[in-house]
Amino acid sequence: MAADCTAFARDPANADCRNCLYSTDDESSLGPLVYLRNRVLTVNLAGCLALADGNLGAGGCGAHLQAFETCKDAACIRTCTTFDAYQQCLDEAGKTVCLPFADESACKDPATYAMCLESATFEAFYRTLGKGFCGSGFPGGTLDGGPPGDAGGTWFRRIPSDALRTRSTVEISRATSR
Repeated sequence: MAADCTAFARDPANADCRNCLYSTDDESSLGPLVYLRNRVLTVNLAGCLALADGNLGAGGCGAHLQAFETCKDAACIRTCTTFDAYQQCLDEAGKTVCLPFADESACKDPATYAMCLESATFEAFYRTLGKGFCGSGFPGGTLDGGPPGDAGGTWFRRIPSDALRTRSTVEISRATSR
C-alpha cells in the first residue's frame, strides 16, 4: 500500500488530483484534506457536508460545522505544541467555549451526509472524499444550482474558504479569549 501511495504521489500525471486533494488552511479554497498551521492534517468534513447537500451558504449544515471547527481551532492551534495536547484541547473546547457554535439544526436528513460520515474503513472514507471533491462528485449533489460534475465528469472542486463561514472572526475571538 505504501508503495502504491508513493507511486501515485510521484507520478506527474496525478498533479491535478494531488492539488485538489491537499490544501493549507490559509488558501482561498480548501480541498478534502487540509494542513493546519500547526502541521496537523485534517479532513474538511464541513466541505464534504456542503458538497453532499449542495448548500455552500452560511445557513447550511457544512457552514454550521465550519463555525464549530473554526472556534475549536482558534482556541487550540496556538497554545498546543503536541498533537495529543491539540486533540485534548479540541475535545475540551468543543464541550465548553465552543459549545454555542455546535448547531446541527441545518443538518436535516442524515442519509444525505452518509457518504461523509459512515465509511467502513479509512481507505473507503479517503476514496469517498477524493471522488466527492476531486472526481465525479456526490450522488445527487449540485453546486451553484448546476448539474453534478461537469461535462467531463470531474469536478476538481475546492470549497472557497470563506463560503462556509457563518460567524465573524471577532465573535469567535471573543468566545475563545474568555
